[in-house]
Amino acid sequence: MRMLIAILVCLYVLPFLVLRQAEAGVVSTFNEEFNGSTLDPNWMIWDGYALKYPADITNHAIFAMTGSHLSISALGGVEHNMWWLEHAQATRIFEGSGVYEIKVDSSFDGDQQFGFIFESGPGTFMILMLYAHDKIWGYVERFSNVDGVQHRTTFPGCCNYGYDTGLIVPASGPYWLRVILKDDSLPTNRHWKFEWSADGILWNTIIDDVLEGTNSSSNIGVIQNVGIFAGNQPYSYSAFDARFDYYRTYPISALPVEGPSNLVATPGNQQISLSWDRVDDATEYSIYRSNTSGGPYTFLATATNTSYLDTGLVNGTLYAYVVAAHVNSI
Repeated sequence: MRMLIAILVCLYVLPFLVLRQAEAGVVSTFNEEFNGSTLDPNWMIWDGYALKYPADITNHAIFAMTGSHLSISALGGVEHNMWWLEHAQATRIFEGSGVYEIKVDSSFDGDQQFGFIFESGPGTFMILMLYAHDKIWGYVERFSNVDGVQHRTTFPGCCNYGYDTGLIVPASGPYWLRVILKDDSLPTNRHWKFEWSADGILWNTIIDDVLEGTNSSSNIGVIQNVGIFAGNQPYSYSAFDARFDYYRTYPISALPVEGPSNLVATPGNQQISLSWDRVDDATEYSIYRSNTSGGPYTFLATATNTSYLDTGLVNGTLYAYVVAAHVNSI
């Protein structure tokens, strides 16, 4: 008799969500799935290349709703780079501290980039992105336009490609990016945490630090807008179609915290037995299941102890599990 295969993908914790009125300067929960044929009017479209070269219509960026994605695309051969404000972006009014998350269903096959932009005005912004140049790199840059002079700072440090994700170009998606921002009226107290993921569950930290100084040339001032952007690199000017699957915001208190460890699956005849270590202060555990490694996962059941028996399964079928421990609200 064939045995079941259990693949344990990741462990994370979801705190209880407490419904309350959104505080000033704190994001509310917002999910933009980019479904349908029209973009919500609260999004503001900006094409830097088109503004600089209005007559070169052929090379302007194209913004399109595909029914399941917002596509921001540009032909190859010309530069659409944030260095010269020639990238393409869609932004919304900035709400404040919170978690900002996107998913992009695009492949990297050249010199390309996409990510988040937080800006106070044209030429003054923070960009947090993935970009492709031989490898896939995590990259953060701060731009400050002071009296017509553009000041650019690259993190982590000068003359560095950035954070190495370990992925080699060409590399297929999807990709998840997340910014956890603790905003402050003083830029020197503003804290940025930038993460990426290959599955939306396991997150890798690119940068976790204060990235601004006191001088106007070393901070981005009061953030007015936040959103997404896409472009290419100043090497081969690769064509790119960045397909944004979703854009989400939620309070920092809703972030997962450290979760169960030592998740073990024991396969049997038409069943899989799961067990994991206890999480302090956990009141219950939620179990999620998928037939695909990496998900998407579907809610299966809750348990008040540290084990669960999943029955009625089909022998010879792949099953992937995620266990979430619910704790009291942070």
